[in-house]
Parts: sequence; C-alpha cells; structure tokens
Amino acid sequence: MKLRNYVVYKETTILEALRKIDKNKKSFLVVCDSSSGVIGITTEGNIRRGSVSYTHLRAHETREDL
Repeated sequence: MKLRNYVVYKETTILEALRKIDKNKKSFLVVCDSSSGVIGITTEGNIRRGSVSYTHLRAHETREDL
C-alpha cells in the first residue's frame, strides 16, 4: 500500500480525485494542504452527492433564467 494513492491536495481536481479513488479501490482520499497537513477526508459518495447537488442547482438556475 502506497500512501500517495490515498492523498490529494486542496488544488486537486474532481476528475483527478475520482481517478485516484478508482485506482486505490478504497473509495476515500485524505485531503492535505500545500504543506502536507491533513485537512480532512473525502469519499466517493461525498463527490457524487456534491456533483448531483451542483447539477440540480444549475438546472434550477437555468429554468429561472428562461
């Protein structure tokens, strides 16, 4: 087990994080700041729910603009 397979940084894109989760097969990542201090943990579920929520908000916003 290589620790780097479980660590992302605040600047990491969602796509990069999902690729890393897919690679590590554990469904979670440790999120660190630029000095490698731990900020928190995120999961595949957190990312999925955030994506669905964002998509829902954007769809609602678009309908209001019409």
